[in-house]
Amino acid sequence: MLVDIAQISNGLTNRIDLEMIIAQEEWAVSFQAFKLAGDASFSGMLLADENGVITITGHLNAHIVSQCARCLVSVPLDLVLPVDECFECIGQERQPDSDCYSYERSTIDLIPALRDTLVLSVPQRILCHETCKGICPECGVDLNKETCSCSKEGLKQDNPFSQLKELL
Repeated sequence: MLVDIAQISNGLTNRIDLEMIIAQEEWAVSFQAFKLAGDASFSGMLLADENGVITITGHLNAHIVSQCARCLVSVPLDLVLPVDECFECIGQERQPDSDCYSYERSTIDLIPALRDTLVLSVPQRILCHETCKGICPECGVDLNKETCSCSKEGLKQDNPFSQLKELL
């Protein structure tokens, strides 16, 4: 998603307000742990300082679908993520430890910054609910919906770590 910053580049203003819808196709990446369920939206602003650094602040709204880490059922999540990233012009001198994105001339591509915000903000372990019992490691039945008939003793014998429990 390219944003025209000619007004900032020409010194006409130091702020641009943004309201945009970001279509699923624009992300141009495959998320392994989740998928986007519809378009995302961003609301915020671009603010330039006297050194040519442009800061983007606002909120990214996205609806994602992932799998429960225990029972593998689909889990929808609505995310409202704060965005606070900076951009430095390619031709300017950069600080060695700068973590700013770069831009050229009079356009900024917001997708890399928004994508990083989204990916880094999704929880690593998503659960359908806190008390999820998961699936039986023996037969694969969803223990939230039914109980299985697998013997607990059979599981203990096959488990190479079962001897550690005796030490406790």
